[in-house]
Amino acid sequence: MLRVDIRLDKGGCVRRLQITGHFGLGRAGNDPGCAAVSVLAKAWALTLMEGKEHKLEGQVERPGEFLLEIVQTGDMVHAKIAGRMLQNGLDSVRREFPDNIEIEILDY
Repeated sequence: MLRVDIRLDKGGCVRRLQITGHFGLGRAGNDPGCAAVSVLAKAWALTLMEGKEHKLEGQVERPGEFLLEIVQTGDMVHAKIAGRMLQNGLDSVRREFPDNIEIEILDY
């Protein structure tokens, strides 16, 4: 199962995203579920990087692990919109494949 942990600040902005595990629809490296979640995570990161005032830190230590955190936020509207896109996309994946993905949203 793929596990997604999202941390929100008090204003509801996604500040941290951690993804671990394997979706389980195909073999590692060729799993469409993992690919869908990876695209959403990368789109969130790339959208945030468009805002020069945002500062991000992250790591991908090995396949099946992803961590990205906003350590400094600039334009909050921009960051919130990017975070909503991420959450909406992940919710869509979870509705389609509830047995393959677990999403937990916690306070930052």
